[in-house]
Amino acid sequence: MQRENLLMVADSEQDADMLYAVGVFVPDPFIFLRVKGKAHIVMSDLEYDRARAQAPHCRVLSLSNCREKVQAQGVKRPQLAHIIRHLLRSRGLKRIFVPAAFPLGLAQDLRRLKIKVRVLPGDCFPEREIKSAAEVKRSARP
Repeated sequence: MQRENLLMVADSEQDADMLYAVGVFVPDPFIFLRVKGKAHIVMSDLEYDRARAQAPHCRVLSLSNCREKVQAQGVKRPQLAHIIRHLLRSRGLKRIFVPAAFPLGLAQDLRRLKIKVRVLPGDCFPEREIKSAAEVKRSARP
């Protein structure tokens, strides 16, 4: 499994990599951050409790808490890029890998905030190519 630090912003109903990473169907885009092999997700207050229950392998952060922390740093109206910069800086990161399908506007916003954004070469999760025994069992038709 690749251990690069990875940032994804997508919904998990449409994005197979996000669904694979988190394992929870969420209709609205949210932040997934893998740092040193550990998964973090930033969820709206509406999805927070469900994500905590259904994605125990992820550290679930509250979007509203993150927004408040960024406001306390002097950003009057924090946008998603400000929140991501806060998350990265709090983990000592100034650059991040993103999938090829990452939103271009958000990548440009991050670059304006002095975050180096690089497209991850290859697949985010190459291990998805081969199903585990449990995945095969779940997908088997009765």
